[in-house]
Amino acid sequence: MELGSLPILSAMKKQMKFLLADRKVISENIANADTPGYVAKETQAPDFSALVESLDAQEDRARPGAGRTEMLGNKAGHVGGPSGAEVRARESDRYEESLDGNAVELEEEMLKASDNQMNYDMVTQLYRKNLQILRTAMGRGGGGGGR
Repeated sequence: MELGSLPILSAMKKQMKFLLADRKVISENIANADTPGYVAKETQAPDFSALVESLDAQEDRARPGAGRTEMLGNKAGHVGGPSGAEVRARESDRYEESLDGNAVELEEEMLKASDNQMNYDMVTQLYRKNLQILRTAMGRGGGGGGR
């Protein structure tokens, strides 16, 4: 079994792909901040509920009668999003237009870019640490050289 095929690592890869696509959309918004008539776009996060369901099924097979894992959200669309690994960009429905019809709020886009970078750094660190733990558990080393 390849380490990258484990559900937790697959979920982290999916999140990293989403964050890269989101970074591209944010960059395009920033680049078009002075383009007349440009409407800011935003990405929709992938749906991780299928991953949770597969982990529940594995748990049920391993421990019959175990409780189910439920995903909770406090906002409409918090848990949802498109199914599959693709990332879709759509025009933002929250915007203010300037006199030339441009709907990019530069400050908001810069905050999104900063948040995106922090999330990407966190996921890559988690991914590295999980690989290191698995390699150590399998006796393949993974000693403490990197971050």
